[in-house]
This record gives sequence, C-alpha cells and structure tokens, in this order.
Amino acid sequence: MIFLSLPGWLFLTTFIFNLALVPLLLMKIPVSYFANPRRHGTRPGNKICRIHYALLWTLRNLAGLTLVGTGLIMLILPGQGILTTFPGLFIADFPRSRALEHVLISRPTIFHAINWIRSKKGVEPLDAPT
Repeated sequence: MIFLSLPGWLFLTTFIFNLALVPLLLMKIPVSYFANPRRHGTRPGNKICRIHYALLWTLRNLAGLTLVGTGLIMLILPGQGILTTFPGLFIADFPRSRALEHVLISRPTIFHAINWIRSKKGVEPLDAPT
C-alpha cells in the first residue's frame, strides 16, 4: 500500500481534478472570444432573475477564484499551475480581467497550447486575439 503525505495527496487530487476539468473548460471557450475586443453583459430587470443572476455570479466567481488559487499554489508545488490559473481567470469576474486575459492569450506558447488541447478534443481552434 502506498502512503502519501498531505502535500502528496494534495498534488495527486489536484492533478486528477485538472486533467478532467481544464480541457472541459478550454473547450467551452467560444471560438471568437478573443477576436471580439469588448463584451457587454446585461443584468436582468426582474427581481427574481436578479437574485438568480447574483447567485450564479457568486458561484462562478468562487469557482474561478478556487482555480486561480489552486493554480498559484501549483506554481510553487508540482502541478499544472498555469493551465489551472488560466481557466480560473476566464471564469472569475473582476476589474480588468479582460485585459489580463488578453495579455495571457497574446503569448504564442499559451495560445498554441490551448488550440492544441482543443484540436485533440475535436473542437475548432480559437480565433487569434485582436
């Protein structure tokens, strides 16, 4: 039987989680996501819809911040830090997040790695950022 320490179990758990989650999130990015320089969100007018919107916004940001935090930890510990942080930044909604996404996706190595993962899953590659 293999006995692992807490960091060993943390690495193993996050590694398996990332192998399953990161490709799924990268496949969900629309093809023209980076080609469109601006995206505008609208908030619903109905009170029930606003509550639903706020709940989804909170859950989305918690998931994004969890991925970002886990990715930053994995930059120090063994793991896929950059590939975990990147989808977390897409999910989370914070000031200047669009500019940070653009800076990251403008790096050729990151852009080609994402398109490589998408091509392995049979998904159309992303349009180049403008």
